[in-house]
Amino acid sequence: GLYFLSPRAIEPGTPIDVEVVLVDRPLGRGSIRMCSTAHIVRVDGSVKSGWHGLAAIFDEISYSRDEPMPAHASAD
Repeated sequence: GLYFLSPRAIEPGTPIDVEVVLVDRPLGRGSIRMCSTAHIVRVDGSVKSGWHGLAAIFDEISYSRDEPMPAHASAD
């Protein structure tokens, strides 16, 4: 799951799209991103005025790379 702060409260059950950069390389070479559909499961107050703590659970996750995976040599 995911917990983040938002300037807007989002009702539990609301679907959201999430993109997380796992590895960020200069000029986009070697970057890896996690893309997910998720939904809000909890809304909390925050010590930061005007913000809300949101908890979401991932529904589907996919990964994107800007370079192909290197081929592995087989050990014969």
